[in-house]
Amino acid sequence: MSIKFLELPQLKIAYEDRMPKKNLHTQETVFLCGGRPPSLEWLATLLNGHRKIWAIDRGIDLCYQMNLAPDFLIGDLDSASQAAIDWVCTKDFRSEMHPRDKDLTDFQLAIKSFTTKFFSPIIITGIFGGRLDMTLSNIFTCAYLRNFVVLSDQYETIFFLKSCEEAQVILNEHFDIVSLIPITENCLGVSIDNVHWKLDGAMLQRKLPSTVSNRLPKNFDPSKKKPISISLLRGTMAVYFGKKLPEF
Repeated sequence: MSIKFLELPQLKIAYEDRMPKKNLHTQETVFLCGGRPPSLEWLATLLNGHRKIWAIDRGIDLCYQMNLAPDFLIGDLDSASQAAIDWVCTKDFRSEMHPRDKDLTDFQLAIKSFTTKFFSPIIITGIFGGRLDMTLSNIFTCAYLRNFVVLSDQYETIFFLKSCEEAQVILNEHFDIVSLIPITENCLGVSIDNVHWKLDGAMLQRKLPSTVSNRLPKNFDPSKKKPISISLLRGTMAVYFGKKLPEF
């Protein structure tokens, strides 16, 4: 497998490409969802690489605020503002509309539509906050995709490792929390370095997740760009980097 790099404003991930060599569509696509909105400054930096944009339902409001038309719009638009709907109708974009009553969520429909056509990495923002059932549904939907998927905003970032995969994360900023969360029943051969509590070939169990709230070493300096290496022998695991959230 070849090594790919995915850059966010706050960190960079070096990961192993899962896609077949014949895959020609390698440009990352940003999904804008209707959960907790990212800051417009963070989003502007993220989109500065001219990434493709898929707006999902209320995610069109972020496009409206940025005055940046999406490449694709999908959903039932039941939670989008009328101002954003009126605005996007003046733009050139493709769309896939769905009724409000349906089996899959707008997010799951977007994932299904995208992954049947494209193998490229997906960066998903506006995905955190709100209802716990929706958050769990979104995380499990993403965990089993073949595409490399990152859920992120300026506070939280999640990506997934599968059997025999490893990644290196270079931080541009300080983070308060580093957590490893088993998605499958067991995760075997888990290792992580350059954190306060290191692991070397550990077994993680979904029934008792014990590797949350790890942290960076006291002397950790993001300016030195020392990577955090994470690897997994068997299973599927979520890797989480977080900052303290604003009081609510």
